Amino acid sequence: MSEGDRAERTVVFTNLFAEQLDEVFSKTAYQKIKRRILTLARFPAIGSPTPRASLIDRFGSGIRISPVAGFVIIYRETDESIELLALVFGRTII
Repeated sequence: MSEGDRAERTVVFTNLFAEQLDEVFSKTAYQKIKRRILTLARFPAIGSPTPRASLIDRFGSGIRISPVAGFVIIYRETDESIELLALVFGRTII
């Protein structure tokens, strides 16, 4: 892994993601999600690059998914940022 791969990217929350994060009532799950977001900012390639076709239809190509604490983070990586698109409950979405 090159030094550039470890450069922390800016995290951008979409309104949808922020609303869904606000609906997480478990303090433990919320903390795990926040830690995963920090990890994704540093290592964005850890998420799966092969989401379901329905997710690609909804959020566009180039998205990644990362399961955590019973939720799935749907995000897109750019050179400078990680755009958090949605937070979906349930592993069945993977």
